[in-house]
Amino acid sequence: MTKLSRRKVAMHVAKEIAEGNQDIVRQLAAYLIQNKLSSLVGLYVRDIRHYLIDLGVVGVEIESAVDIDDSLRRQIEAVLKDHYNAKTVSVASVENQELLGGLRLQTADSVLDTSLQSRLKKLRTIA
Repeated sequence: MTKLSRRKVAMHVAKEIAEGNQDIVRQLAAYLIQNKLSSLVGLYVRDIRHYLIDLGVVGVEIESAVDIDDSLRRQIEAVLKDHYNAKTVSVASVENQELLGGLRLQTADSVLDTSLQSRLKKLRTIA
């Protein structure tokens, strides 16, 4: 069996996801296990996320100390759609009380951290 490049596999998976084929994720998992590549799953995920951005599909993880409401979620989606010129924004919310307040947004290519936790860390470094 010829070895496929990680980036070619990631590009194919991203195209399939963008077209709505959710079964491709299961197929990718089977491919990684069968070829003893499961230790590289993080690299595949990163590459797939980057290719999805190129295809107009942006995923964002929103961390906050408390559950965010639908209005804020829609505002974040609108900003990201505009910023990335995306067709679709997929949002995953995670509560993380260690943030104390504020938000941490993470996409495939950037992190915006406005949490109180990060602000306190910055203050500690200059104090």
